[in-house]
Amino acid sequence: MSTTLVIWIALASSVAGGFLGFLLGRLTQATVQIGETMKQQSTEDAGASRRKFPRFNGMAVLAVLVTAMSLATVALGLVIKVQSDHSDDEREKLVSCVVAYSNQLGDALEARSNGSASATAQLDAVMEAVVRVFNTQDLEAQKALVDAANDYVNKRKDSRETLKQNPYPTVPRDACAQLRR
Repeated sequence: MSTTLVIWIALASSVAGGFLGFLLGRLTQATVQIGETMKQQSTEDAGASRRKFPRFNGMAVLAVLVTAMSLATVALGLVIKVQSDHSDDEREKLVSCVVAYSNQLGDALEARSNGSASATAQLDAVMEAVVRVFNTQDLEAQKALVDAANDYVNKRKDSRETLKQNPYPTVPRDACAQLRR
């Protein structure tokens, strides 16, 4: 989650909290006024009696609620920021793992391709020698065929060794599995 998004979420939460605090303050003020009106009527009827507990006015309740909501908004913003930073770190590790896989795969493919290319070129030479032997029936062409076939066999051995030395890397679903959720 980007820092800009975190700021927008915190701002929206703050505005919503302020609006809710305002509404609660107004409701509290209205409730207090109704209570005072009812008290005045009952004291006029029953005589003057003294209150045992002090009453809170609506503005004090509103101030406490808005302060509490502001603190809750700040705490929420901090929690979101910490989670965002943690997600960014995990994403970076996963991207690094996939990049490492891609580089290893590219190296392996290049080495394997180069090894196979020389064997393929030698196979072409063998086939050309076979065609010459069949067309000419010449001893020199037969010797060239045997030499080309031996070279091909040697190139294939080299190619197989190159394949062994350059295996494909472990696929990301296995190599990067610990990084996924």
